[in-house]
Amino acid sequence: MAFVKTGAGISEVEQFLFYSIPGGILVMFIGMFFILHNVESVSTGLVAAGVASAIPIGFLLYQAYTANILWVYGYCNQRDKQKCLVPIQHAFQELWKDGKSDEIYHLSKRVLTIVTNKDEKTGAYIWRLVAIVNARGVSLFATLIAAFAPISYLLVPALRSSVFWPATLTIFYTTLFFTALSLYYGIPKVRSQLDAYQQWIVADQRKEIKKIVKQIVQEKMRPS
Repeated sequence: MAFVKTGAGISEVEQFLFYSIPGGILVMFIGMFFILHNVESVSTGLVAAGVASAIPIGFLLYQAYTANILWVYGYCNQRDKQKCLVPIQHAFQELWKDGKSDEIYHLSKRVLTIVTNKDEKTGAYIWRLVAIVNARGVSLFATLIAAFAPISYLLVPALRSSVFWPATLTIFYTTLFFTALSLYYGIPKVRSQLDAYQQWIVADQRKEIKKIVKQIVQEKMRPS
């Protein structure tokens, strides 16, 4: 079976999984909480609705994640530790003395994207690593959102229909903690591999980078 690529080396099937898995994690933990606490409140229709809503929930989680809510996106991408951007930023600073650091950072990211896409094989692998980092990140974000389920239950009187047992919290948060820990632990490993490949790309494309940077700076410094 041939998978259709949606761009950057990621197939539609993979994109489907990147959205459905985080949504499924959130639905699973919320469902787990209600099953532990109040079995009779869970019906087959509710389970079916949860499964069907995993993808749109996952999409919304991804948007909140990229907005750096709860700072998970910032942790996963580690802006201040991206060594691959340093040579590109230096190239900008040499030609554009008045350039603001934040703008130079974003332009450097754009240049990195351009040179990454020039190498189809290595570039495709880099984008796959980026997708894995963000898939783990948004799944970690989903576990943090799921942690608010018991709190919401306590705060909304309409949801409370039985006695709240401490054992429910113990089982729920223990399972949630180890799930989040497994997702958290894997991110730095993939991140270090990604950084190594990006540094290689920057070193290999240094002449092209200088050319692109020069064109961008000339455009920025051109009188309007």
